[in-house]
Amino acid sequence: MPSTIILNTENGTLNGDATGAGDDLDLLDGSVEEPGGDPSIGSAFYNQQISLNEDFTFTLNATLTGADGFAVVLHNDADGANALGGVGRQIGTGGIDDGIGIEFDTFLNNAATGGDETSDNHSHIVDTDGNIFQSSSGISAPNNALPVDLNDGNEHSYVISWDASSRTMTWSIEGTQVGSRTFTEAELDSFLTDDRSVFIGLTSGNFLDGDTQISDATLTATFVFIQGDAMIATDQGQVAIKDLSVGDRVLTDSGEYEAIRWIGSRVVKLEELLANPKLLPVRIQAGALGRALPAKDLLVSRQHRMKVSSKIAQRVTESQDVLIPAFRLTELPGIEVADDVKEVSYFHILCDRHEVIFAESAPTETMLPGAQAMLSLTAAQREEILTIFPELCLEIGHWKPAFPIPSAQHQKRIVERHGRNEKPILTL
Repeated sequence: MPSTIILNTENGTLNGDATGAGDDLDLLDGSVEEPGGDPSIGSAFYNQQISLNEDFTFTLNATLTGADGFAVVLHNDADGANALGGVGRQIGTGGIDDGIGIEFDTFLNNAATGGDETSDNHSHIVDTDGNIFQSSSGISAPNNALPVDLNDGNEHSYVISWDASSRTMTWSIEGTQVGSRTFTEAELDSFLTDDRSVFIGLTSGNFLDGDTQISDATLTATFVFIQGDAMIATDQGQVAIKDLSVGDRVLTDSGEYEAIRWIGSRVVKLEELLANPKLLPVRIQAGALGRALPAKDLLVSRQHRMKVSSKIAQRVTESQDVLIPAFRLTELPGIEVADDVKEVSYFHILCDRHEVIFAESAPTETMLPGAQAMLSLTAAQREEILTIFPELCLEIGHWKPAFPIPSAQHQKRIVERHGRNEKPILTL
């Protein structure tokens, strides 16, 4: 479900010259003279991980005074601030692998280094793996007609948006779009890692004596749920998920019963569904998965993962059991977006670890509390979960998927092969 949080120094790590308090960051401090003429570098790595399989929006306000510029970096390096700390053509996007950076640049680089700007006030998108102006797929697209002077000492608003359906990144300054880039799957495979999950960072490099100040950085992303009427297998028999309570024991794919540690829910009204069709659930009709499963029609959110167990999955990924989001399965018979619903109540449950449980007897996941999942909770819900699981705010890799989650490309290949061969996804 879409939710917005403000990113701050508590859910991130500062590096280099960066300092901060609360929601405000100072990536550079022009009053500090750099020894030997070396550039000042400051970065902020946020430990909020999101998926490019879903839309997201990142907004911030920035004030530059005599600075070289800054970049918003999307990358897969959980090393975080250390990954963002390198000098990348005077803006810190050159020190990491697997990423892209959207630069807001105030400095006219030397054409001899490959610089293709015609202005010292421009924006473009770069591949952090390659040369900033000569990347492997010509990703650089400088815009030299910006609506404001980036380096005028005034606060300006910036918005970076991702459209998952078209694989398009757009970025705007003061409400005016100044850049757009549509990616192929092959490019995403090259620039990012296969699972399409990314971290967001801010970085600034400076050969000038200037300041880069950031405020009100906010991130909007989505979450996954099971619809509230779904019957869940428990040690007390089949119970509707909406009637489950903390402490109830659910049957898992391992054959064991595990206690529920937390339950979250949200009602999505018709006006929200009309405004954002991606909130519509996916309907999995009875028997559509194979082995007469699910026992009844099952509604889940787009990103909620279902277990696939087949020889096709094994041939594609070397694992016969994998987890695939429901929206990927809509290419198969009997699975479709439920655009006829007028309201939907979504529920999710959390156990001590990621589990596969049974909704309408079909194997499906419990909550996998990565950073993206935590984004969609209210502040009270996050506080409650972090009280139960304090390690969530300390260790990004603590929670492991119950089964492998293939890359988007492999997900598509598995579903396509099942459809072409008219094989249900639960055949083993």
